[in-house]
Amino acid sequence: MVQCEPCRFGFQNYQWIQAMIFAIEEINNNPEILPNITLGFQIYDSCTMLQRSLKGTLWILAGQEEPIPNYRCQRSLPPAAIIGDSLSTRSILLARILGLYKYPQISYFSTSPLLNDRNQFPSFFRTIPSDDFQSHGLAQLLIHFGWTWVGILAADDDYGQQGSQIVQQEIIKAGACVAFTEKILPSRADKNAVNIVKVIKSSTAKAIVIFSSNVYLVPLLDEVLRQNVTGMTWIASEAWATYSLLSIEKYFEIVVGTIGFAIHSGDMMGFQEYFVSIHPSTSPGDTFVRNFWEEAFGCQWTNEENPLMIKDNKTKVCTGSEDLNNPLINNMMDFRLTYNIYNAVYATALALEDLRKCRQNGGPFHHGTCADISDFHSWQLLHYVKKVRLQREDKKAFFDEHGNPPARYDIVNWQRGPVGTIKHVKVGSYDSSAPLGKTLNINGSAVQWITGKKQLIVDFASILNSVYIGGGTDTVGEDTGGVCMAVVEASASKVCVLLDVVMMLVVDDGVVHAGVSVDGTGREVEEEEQEGDTVEIVDVGDSGYPNLSWLLTPLRNARTRAEERYNEAHGRTRRIIERTFGLLKARFRCLHLTGGSLCYSPKKVCQIIVACCMLHNLALRHRVPFLQEEEAGDAHVAAVDPVDSEDEEVEDEDVDNRTAVIRQYFQ
Repeated sequence: MVQCEPCRFGFQNYQWIQAMIFAIEEINNNPEILPNITLGFQIYDSCTMLQRSLKGTLWILAGQEEPIPNYRCQRSLPPAAIIGDSLSTRSILLARILGLYKYPQISYFSTSPLLNDRNQFPSFFRTIPSDDFQSHGLAQLLIHFGWTWVGILAADDDYGQQGSQIVQQEIIKAGACVAFTEKILPSRADKNAVNIVKVIKSSTAKAIVIFSSNVYLVPLLDEVLRQNVTGMTWIASEAWATYSLLSIEKYFEIVVGTIGFAIHSGDMMGFQEYFVSIHPSTSPGDTFVRNFWEEAFGCQWTNEENPLMIKDNKTKVCTGSEDLNNPLINNMMDFRLTYNIYNAVYATALALEDLRKCRQNGGPFHHGTCADISDFHSWQLLHYVKKVRLQREDKKAFFDEHGNPPARYDIVNWQRGPVGTIKHVKVGSYDSSAPLGKTLNINGSAVQWITGKKQLIVDFASILNSVYIGGGTDTVGEDTGGVCMAVVEASASKVCVLLDVVMMLVVDDGVVHAGVSVDGTGREVEEEEQEGDTVEIVDVGDSGYPNLSWLLTPLRNARTRAEERYNEAHGRTRRIIERTFGLLKARFRCLHLTGGSLCYSPKKVCQIIVACCMLHNLALRHRVPFLQEEEAGDAHVAAVDPVDSEDEEVEDEDVDNRTAVIRQYFQ
């Protein structure tokens, strides 16, 4: 055991150790995996220090405390694989050394994309997805909720800098903007926090992505509290999305409403019962159990070396009668990283089992030979680790060519729980292996924000002015009279990037014919795909339309402050979409009224509109000069009163939805 400097006992770290032991005992008791072979383990504490990680690795390779390079001082086999380290910076150091020996290394928490490089890290694997998947997903999450002006805080290490760079690139690609980027300095996070919070206070961004390990955030959030910064929504990377030390009453006012990506939580049948059965009296060989007990219950054991004065009423004495099976302890338990450790142990065991089952003349090595389970080389086991398959829930887990598992995340939201606690509530999921358009799924109605309210997600939608389709018997049908109009609805970001487009064909008799719906990439979206989205979405129209159950229009005579705020928000929304359509039609004159009509079949017209929308997005992304911008027709909606005075007054058909929206979101 590497000796560390005195520090606070890590509750979660102890749980990780127990997850490894639980998996090993489960495998040893399973006659179908490695029969007549007993797995053991060694534990090395890296103490969050690079030099400790390096020293522990050399101990394992050499078999003694004073390592001798390229020499093993014990006749017994070294451990089959190394499970770890946790943070990417330390895993990278280990992987550079272990890769030289083709020694299997499986990390449960290192997510840096740098580790995808098989030339540098040929023997590295992980049971947690690479950050490049998470970064793409976080950008999708931001756009989904309409956050197009965001700040980014990132730890000044491999994990934070690599991950945040990808997030920033994806945010810009999606048409959003980055207000600021700041580094959290791991070596002096407490002093660095003051300047970071000043930047946050001076910015108008209310959504802030934090790409950092959990240990660096306590000084930052303490400073946020000290400077009384409120109203922020934090978007969490998986390293801290379920961090228990921040989920306490002290931080309620600033962290409730946090949303982010968490490691997918799988089922470890029997582990919770195993964990809560741990007790100092039944685990005499566990050198950590007494420290764990003190941390879990906030008490202290009495012993000859540490006598407690009975007069000291401030010190709670551990009695051994404390019960681990209680809500406060359960809230501290993390079944996400423990699941990754569980899978890492199983991946090693199943690779060993495949090695054991090899039959001579049918083996993968020279002349069909096999490795000997009692005397094998690390590179031989590495061959089997690459091919291992785990059956987990309804899917198979495996390592791809970069050593990564399938990227699956839970989207969690921090909500108020029982007294003194915060719950991490699953409100969605992200699965990189899902079909295009279905990778991100969110139940928007389940999300609780910093205000304590649910949030209305407004789809910036409007009607594209009269795109006419010319005559011809193939326009809509034989009985249409040969004239129809393409009605186009779209949603757009605040910087005029089109996110999705819906088209319908209307003939001169007012009949609406089924059209086509596409997303921002031009992919056609089936109707049933849209039904699964539980986020509350409404269309926004001007006062020339009646208010309908699915269409929100402005109030002509706002009488209360809440109604005025509703009209202001409505006006901002209209300005965005009207400017977007103005730019689109100015760049592509075939869509403008002055361009006449599109004399093509409805299918061809839809294709033309989709192509124009995609080219519009590409032009914005690559900053193609817009020579006709002055003709684009900037939004003409007033800042406070979005009612267009030229609109013909119409009678609203259904105002219940508008009244409910004003009451819930603007009062």
